[in-house]
Amino acid sequence: MNKRKRFSAHNKSRLTVFLSSTIARIVFLSVVVLIVISIAVGASVLDHHRNGAGSRRVADSLEAENSSEELKRQEEYDLWYNKPRVKSVVQVEAGIESVDVTLFLIDQEEKGYFVGDLSAINLRKPGEYSVSVQAGPRVYESKLVVVDTIPPKLMCKDLILPYTNELKPEVFVESIDDATEVTLSFLEKPQMGELGVQRVTIIATDLGGNTTSAECQVTFIWIKEELTIEAGRKEPLTVNEFLLGDQMPEGMTLVSDLKKVTFDRVGRQAVEFDWKGKELLSYINVVDTVMPKATAVNQTTFSGVSLKASQFVKDVNDATKVNIRFVKQPDFKRVGKTTVEIDVIDEGENRLRLSAQLTVISDTTPPVLYGVKDWTYYQGDRPTFLTGVYAKDDYDPKPTVKVDYSSIDEKVPGTYTIVYTARDASGNTVSQTAQATVKHRPPYKPKRSTGNAQLDQLCDSVLSQIVHGDMSQYEQGRQAMLWIGRTFRYRKQTNRTDWIAGAIRGLTQRTGDCFIHQFTNRALLTRLGIPNYSMKNDGETHSWVMVTLGGRTFVSDAVKRFNYLYGCSLQEAQRLGPDEATFRWSGTQEKTMKEVVVTEEIPFETVEESDSTLLKGERSVVQTGVNGKKEVTYDIEYIDGVESSRTIRTTTVIQEPVDEIVRVGIQEPPPSTDPIETVEPTSPPTSPPAETTAETLPETTTEETSTEETSESTATEETTVD
Repeated sequence: MNKRKRFSAHNKSRLTVFLSSTIARIVFLSVVVLIVISIAVGASVLDHHRNGAGSRRVADSLEAENSSEELKRQEEYDLWYNKPRVKSVVQVEAGIESVDVTLFLIDQEEKGYFVGDLSAINLRKPGEYSVSVQAGPRVYESKLVVVDTIPPKLMCKDLILPYTNELKPEVFVESIDDATEVTLSFLEKPQMGELGVQRVTIIATDLGGNTTSAECQVTFIWIKEELTIEAGRKEPLTVNEFLLGDQMPEGMTLVSDLKKVTFDRVGRQAVEFDWKGKELLSYINVVDTVMPKATAVNQTTFSGVSLKASQFVKDVNDATKVNIRFVKQPDFKRVGKTTVEIDVIDEGENRLRLSAQLTVISDTTPPVLYGVKDWTYYQGDRPTFLTGVYAKDDYDPKPTVKVDYSSIDEKVPGTYTIVYTARDASGNTVSQTAQATVKHRPPYKPKRSTGNAQLDQLCDSVLSQIVHGDMSQYEQGRQAMLWIGRTFRYRKQTNRTDWIAGAIRGLTQRTGDCFIHQFTNRALLTRLGIPNYSMKNDGETHSWVMVTLGGRTFVSDAVKRFNYLYGCSLQEAQRLGPDEATFRWSGTQEKTMKEVVVTEEIPFETVEESDSTLLKGERSVVQTGVNGKKEVTYDIEYIDGVESSRTIRTTTVIQEPVDEIVRVGIQEPPPSTDPIETVEPTSPPTSPPAETTAETLPETTTEETSTEETSESTATEETTVD
């Protein structure tokens, strides 16, 4: 036991030593590791400090370099931005069409643009104009200087004139050309009233101060420059009235026929003389200073029925034409009595104002409709429902008629109700209904082959469009012939025997002579199952088809120049001849109606206004007249394809005409002692304004409207009376 105890104590001692040595080694190794780590960390810190100092030096160097580059770039940009690109002043010659921006650019390769409105620049007037030009990044202010350095080009003409008190240099000018406005003057004024030849120098000065002169001559002849004559003169003119002396000047003869001079129109008329082979003009100035005479007439009408101003006036008497107009447009719908004022104005602007009484009576009786009937037609063949339909009224001469067929659905066969309505000017209406039956159109069905598949197909493509199953064979044959006649163009060819080839040519080319017409007609008739055979005259100069239907044989000739013979016997056709056998349909005629809409012009009126700044006899157009436009719907009747008559159904004003406004001088001429301006020859005045009538358009539906227009005068109504 003791031995075991000793062994245990020994083992414990050895274990203690082992543990102690192990711990010592571990502590030693830990110290070594810590020393190594410390050395490494120190080295890293040292490197970091060294590297940080170098980076700061590099950064400082780069920052200094970048700052220098930025300053350099800023200097370059400032030089580019402030670079002169536009000239401060540009000078151009007056009269050029436009100014190009490149004129302002220093560098022609650089782009530039005008800035702002250039409309104030007048290239035909010298001066300085401010201009803004965009070039590069900036807008530059510049000056455009317009100069005129070129003198005018002037050509003058010699004149032979009657005695006058004053001349203007303009009358001597034959032509003048300059970029700017030109002022004319005499170097020395001619001696008025001095007979014989005088030298004259005309000076032209433009806005640039450039001058040009031209020489010419004027010869004064001892006759009057102008005669003033009151309108209505009966006795003819004599040549002595033009003379200032007792006899005709030597070398002068009268050219104009004084018997043709009229005194029923206000205005100037030229009278031509010949002086030694040269033309000399004097003038007759016809004036009207006498007021018209007329009598007022009271009128009675029914509500809505308008009257013209001329209906309130009778016994009009004046030397010139007069215009009759309302001072204020009456209200023709207001029942009762009112006073109406009417002006009667002649060409001399002499005005007579009359008063008349207008009595408007209430109208309660509606119009009466005539011609309303039931209709039957095939789908797609809608008729003109207003054909033959009209209305009459006790008081309104032109009541309107409309038809409402909006209930009809042509896609669905059946019977529909249509409504006709008539309306008079007083607003009274009457309606009447009719039945419209829409029938299904049975399709065409071929009855017989021509013996050629291609020809059968060509025939079917035509017949399916022009005939249908409800047509009789007689009507089908007529439609086939009519189609050829209106579709084919006549052209000579040589085929006289091969009807199959001829019919194919006709149906594909739509051209050919009478034989091609005959071949094609025969093919269509054969396809329709209608017995036929071809015919030609002895000289083979004409060919046609004979048709056998209903136990008789008749002609079917589709050549237009032979008048589309159909239904008459060969003997009758031969007896009539092609010039007389016009549209023979067995004694019947095909009547069709067609609605045609056309655009027509409405002539403008001329309105004359008094102007105290113009001398009597002078006229000035201040507003040019413009014709208006109206849309007119016609119902046109055709008999066998030829128009036989047309009636107006409706008229719709698309654009109202613009009156021509003419100012007429009323100022008395100055006394003969004062200078009188020489006036260039003018043509006689135009005709006075005709009666102005504004129309009240009839009431309309979408397509069908009244058969007549309703005319109603307006406040601008004028009636011209001779």
